Amino acid sequence: MQFAANLRNRNQKIVKSIVWDQVVDGQIKLFRRQVNDTRKRKRRGFAIHEAFSSGDIIGIRAVLPNGLSIEECADLLVLVGKYRGISWFQSEDVRYGTFELESINPTRVAKVMSEE
Repeated sequence: MQFAANLRNRNQKIVKSIVWDQVVDGQIKLFRRQVNDTRKRKRRGFAIHEAFSSGDIIGIRAVLPNGLSIEECADLLVLVGKYRGISWFQSEDVRYGTFELESINPTRVAKVMSEE
C-alpha cells in the first residue's frame, strides 16, 4: 500500500496505520515452484509453499485509520494489485501474486462504530 500511496502522491503516512487481518479467506493450495540456488551453483531446487491459484477469489479484511476512506483504499488496492500484489516472491520470468480488485465493502463493525 505504501508503494501505491507513493504512486498517487497522497496518503503515504496514513497507509502505514492500516491494520490487516492475518487470515485470508480463500482456498489455499500447495504450489511447487522452481527456485535458483542462492549459492550460485548451477543446480536449481524446488520450494513448496501455500498459494492461491490464478482466478481464485479471496477475501481480506482491514481496519482503516481515520482519514482514509473506503474509496481511497480501493483506489490504492487497484494500484498495488496491478504492480505488486500480495506475494513477496517475484522472478525475472514470472510475477506472482498480482490481483484485481473485485469489490470492497464496509463491514458491520465499521457501520456500528460510525454510528456511535
